[in-house]
Amino acid sequence: MRSKSYKSGRFDVKYHEKKPGHRSNYMDLTHTSGFLLACYFILRGRPQSFFAIFAVKCASFSQMNRGTSKRSACSSVGMPQHASVKQANQLLERSVLLIFLVTSLRGTWFLEQPRGSCLEFYPTFRKLFMALYITRHRPAVFRVSWWMGHFASATPKRHYGYANSAKIRSLDRGVLHRNSLFTREYPVQFACHLARHCEILKSTGEGYPQAEVVPAATETFRSMMYNCEPELWEFTSFEPLFVYLRGAKRLKIPEEWRELIPRSFPS
Repeated sequence: MRSKSYKSGRFDVKYHEKKPGHRSNYMDLTHTSGFLLACYFILRGRPQSFFAIFAVKCASFSQMNRGTSKRSACSSVGMPQHASVKQANQLLERSVLLIFLVTSLRGTWFLEQPRGSCLEFYPTFRKLFMALYITRHRPAVFRVSWWMGHFASATPKRHYGYANSAKIRSLDRGVLHRNSLFTREYPVQFACHLARHCEILKSTGEGYPQAEVVPAATETFRSMMYNCEPELWEFTSFEPLFVYLRGAKRLKIPEEWRELIPRSFPS
């Protein structure tokens, strides 16, 4: 995106720089600092003029891991007794929260996974579809499948993705006749395709709130309800996020926010 003159922020665990005395990984959404930093960057987006890409780690949702995770289309939550499964569930649930945040700010988002991943059946992700449909009473999430081989990838590799813009279907370039191998590298042509279509994706987003403008943050916060469908957010771990922010030494709460922010975690 930066090579195409777009301002962008990138998040990946490999970009984390370890510092003495800091245990939290600010580039990992399963860490408190990482998730809150991602929220911060999204909140800096211009309404109806920013695009967020989510490439959720697929290992725990893949077919190859099903012997351990026990995931399937009918049981996509898997076995949270395994630490890797519980962490993947947390990563996805927090990613869904970020997608909600992007949508509420009238942004466009895109989430991709390799073929065989059962992430798309996860109940919290499915809840997102219905919530956006109810908002505007029309389809707001669109699915696409494509071959990475069409974008000069070293291997064909089939992928699927979801976005709140129907224009994401431009990724599908039809049938590819090659033997499939596995790769973790994203081809440059794939990134360039998304960059070229960035403007049209941003202008055709769906599922936005019906208000003409994004309401003031204090108004949104005041209308919030707590403990709605808690089973959908079982692994999200909200309390450490609240404690991290509320207990910050440099926290300065503006006067208009003081009556809204609770002193302890909402029960």
